[in-house]
Amino acid sequence: MRIVFNGKGCGFGNNGGSHTLIQSAKYLAKLGAHVTLYGVYKYTWEEKPDGVRIIPHGKIPTCDVIVATGQSTVPSTLAHKRCLKKYWWVRGHEVWSTSEKQLNEYYRKIPCMANSKWLKEYIERVSKNNCHLQYQGVDFDLWKDEKPWEEREFLIGGLYSSRHKTKNHWMLEELEKKGHSVTMLNRDIKSPTFEQQKDWYNNIKYWVSTSTLEGLHNPPMEAGLCGCALLTNSHPRNGTSDYDLFSYKYDTEDAQEDKVEEISQIVRSCPAEIVKPFKSLGPKHIKETIGSREENMKKMLEIFKL
Repeated sequence: MRIVFNGKGCGFGNNGGSHTLIQSAKYLAKLGAHVTLYGVYKYTWEEKPDGVRIIPHGKIPTCDVIVATGQSTVPSTLAHKRCLKKYWWVRGHEVWSTSEKQLNEYYRKIPCMANSKWLKEYIERVSKNNCHLQYQGVDFDLWKDEKPWEEREFLIGGLYSSRHKTKNHWMLEELEKKGHSVTMLNRDIKSPTFEQQKDWYNNIKYWVSTSTLEGLHNPPMEAGLCGCALLTNSHPRNGTSDYDLFSYKYDTEDAQEDKVEEISQIVRSCPAEIVKPFKSLGPKHIKETIGSREENMKKMLEIFKL
């Protein structure tokens, strides 16, 4: 099967979204598919994937399946005439890059796969078409709990992002003002190797997830596999509800100061009823619910055969 991941106009760079696509291409190739990454390739976190063709520009090649990798690649995917099967792998509701009206129009025009349950349900409601649930899978051999809880340096970890306001890292900054030791990805550790990021997760006790607009939110999942107790929010688009059964959930409808104080009290008291269930059952639940990269790419191939 010849598969093209279409990155026309956006390419593949050093970011989590590109990493997901490149790892997916690598596993699809291992499963016997002929995979092409089409678009400018600036990804340097790892060596170029074996068995995967990279075409930075020119004509999109003839293929059996072409996959739009973001909203900006949907038009060129739909326009590609040398391919019968076309999909959009939706990994986020990209209102930070275009209007919701435009996104909804694209959802109606092209068959979709979504990487979270809320996205799948939303797309089906808007488009009136079936949408496949397609996780990217997790590198379970990488994200591991390797450091005792009591030896961890930071009380709180989280994600810093200026991409759009729904990341809400202001909560983490407010917790820091209250005297808690806080460390943030993209603020205190930037562009780490995966080994460095794993070690960083293993130095955190609680991961506080503040985002209210994600597909499947990877950092909390990775942190949980590395032994962090998860504090997630109740927002329906939080990106964690697919796997956060054993996390503590705070209410996004509460006043800002109430949310900060609630989290502050929890991390200060370190209640066993929050810490123990997640550390004992959380990683197992993630593995059973989300699955490995190989398992998920096998599922993707089955979708393409329909």
